Amino acid sequence: MRRLQTFYVTAAVLSIVLGIVGCNLLDSDSDHPTLPSSSSSQLTPVGAGQVANFYVGKGVSDFYGVYIAGTSFVVNVPKPGTFLLTYYTKSGFGLSTTSIEYMKEKGVPEEVLQKLTTLVNQQFATEEEYLAALTSLIGAEQLLLYEDLILRYSYANVGGPYFLVTKVKKNSLLYIGLMPGDQVLNAAIDEGDATALAGTSPDAQDFGDVTVYFRPGFMGSWIDYFVINPSIPQVVLISNYAIVISTNVIALELPQGVTVKTQHYTKPKTKK
Repeated sequence: MRRLQTFYVTAAVLSIVLGIVGCNLLDSDSDHPTLPSSSSSQLTPVGAGQVANFYVGKGVSDFYGVYIAGTSFVVNVPKPGTFLLTYYTKSGFGLSTTSIEYMKEKGVPEEVLQKLTTLVNQQFATEEEYLAALTSLIGAEQLLLYEDLILRYSYANVGGPYFLVTKVKKNSLLYIGLMPGDQVLNAAIDEGDATALAGTSPDAQDFGDVTVYFRPGFMGSWIDYFVINPSIPQVVLISNYAIVISTNVIALELPQGVTVKTQHYTKPKTKK
């Protein structure tokens, strides 16, 4: 009984914390989201308005972890270091030829895939509309069997890649605001070193335990602020909208009684 009570308390804390952060993200910058900077570099993020806000919180586990909470993408970084977070987003619902190929690899029957091809390049604004179209196409029984796989590979638009370069002093949570309707499709972390330019950049933002060197909206490109260490394996957090589970990557869990403090992101001053 005590364990069950602990679980409910933990779930409640998580819901409240992420709910507050989500509301703050929407209230602060949702009408005027940060725009990615323009640059000649091919590595500069594309897709205006991807990151609406940024927060820092106290870390909650000794593992790399990730949690998707509606309007925010939460990443637990378990140790000190300088990191490059790369991620893509998806929005809307729909199918592409690539989606069909992915589902074929995952074992969806050919007869189901043949029917699904009639939806390729069609777009649906909501999940409800999309599921209704799928039901009329393949039937409720087949949809029940393959709904999770179909939804995993169903998205109308892809945004990114987006980049965030941070120097972390100790175990920390990174809260990255998403645009309404966006979901994280893929995400990975590379470890390396900040360059000399990063240390003197006027774009750098100090959050105490975390310094942000580059994010969409900053000048230049991430490669001006960070050098990947190729000897350290990349940590995959999310792959095609599936949280990766391994000895090094776990779903984010809040321990009992944890408190998470957030700090509002201050936009850098515009150079005249």
